[in-house]
Amino acid sequence: MIARRVLALLGVAIAVASCAPTPAGQQVSAATNKDMRAYFDKVSAHVNRFRQDLVANASLFGEGKVVVMVRVARDGRVLEVEVRQSSGRAPLDDAEVHAIWRASPLPPPPEFVGNPVTLVMPITYMMPR
Repeated sequence: MIARRVLALLGVAIAVASCAPTPAGQQVSAATNKDMRAYFDKVSAHVNRFRQDLVANASLFGEGKVVVMVRVARDGRVLEVEVRQSSGRAPLDDAEVHAIWRASPLPPPPEFVGNPVTLVMPITYMMPR
């Protein structure tokens, strides 16, 4: 099951973030899965505040989907951000990576997950139709 969050900023462009709700390689209960979705929603909302320049200048960056891997320490510090799948537009990929770094520290991860936590975040940017 994929958790989805539609993030509309400034009415210029839309970013859709989705993430597998469990940490990579872990089998968890339905309750834990729900907690991971809630955590991902918090992270998405937090990072969204740092995407405003990217979305405001969407005409410069264009549309595309970038998949990033983010490692988060127990205290919420971003330890690593890596583009796993490029959008094909280097400025869009770079802007997403920089937005995540600027958003550090993120909300602290739930207690039941490892340290560090790895999130895979597919982000799709599209112009409103």
